Amino acid sequence: MAVNIINVARANNWVRLKKYCENTGDTSPAVHARRHKGIWLDGKHTIKAPDGNLWVNIEEAEKWIEFGNKAN
Repeated sequence: MAVNIINVARANNWVRLKKYCENTGDTSPAVHARRHKGIWLDGKHTIKAPDGNLWVNIEEAEKWIEFGNKAN
């Protein structure tokens, strides 16, 4: 039985930026802007993998959407 990588990543709350944008309608430039402005924190909302790909923590992104910066 094959393991669905998206389900595994979701179980761990992390998805690649491209998949996050596809699923939410958010854009890559908007995510990067939130990181550069310090609105989203590396290690909490996003993380850059050793291969250079950016991953988004779905749970933390949803908290930010619901509560804004009060979620930090």
